[in-house]
Amino acid sequence: MPDILTTLTSHAVSVFRERAEASRATPDWIGVFASEDPVLQVAQRASFLLPNRHHATSQLLDLVFAEPDLAGIAPREGELDPMLLHPNGGFRISPAGLVTSLFSSALLQMYYLHLPHEEGTFVRTVLEGFEELRRAARGERVRAYAITGLARISLPEGMQISTP
Repeated sequence: MPDILTTLTSHAVSVFRERAEASRATPDWIGVFASEDPVLQVAQRASFLLPNRHHATSQLLDLVFAEPDLAGIAPREGELDPMLLHPNGGFRISPAGLVTSLFSSALLQMYYLHLPHEEGTFVRTVLEGFEELRRAARGERVRAYAITGLARISLPEGMQISTP
């Protein structure tokens, strides 16, 4: 059976390359976003992933939930999805969604923290996110970011924003 970190690394490389190729082939491949805020739309565009494009996702999920630290959040018939709690409340997310969100979360971190948009940075950020997921599943404290403002944001030409 393959090692989880090797499989996760391989999957992250695949996701990054497919996303880069898709954005080069069709510059406007992203449709309408949920937020009307132009800054959030740019962030959503930066972190958007094409759904169901990665054939190895089911193998990755099997490996992730076979991990002793993560077996407790594995999908179970008839049970509620895991609950993510934060200071303002919480929400439920499917176990598969927890894992696949590692990829969009890495893209958001790269965007918000102005990290280099490179394959190596993406893979490292995904692996760090996976370690955070392991800690969270064990009930340990995890790192969180509170974005209170943005600087050096480039918006598409002609787009306007309102600030307080």
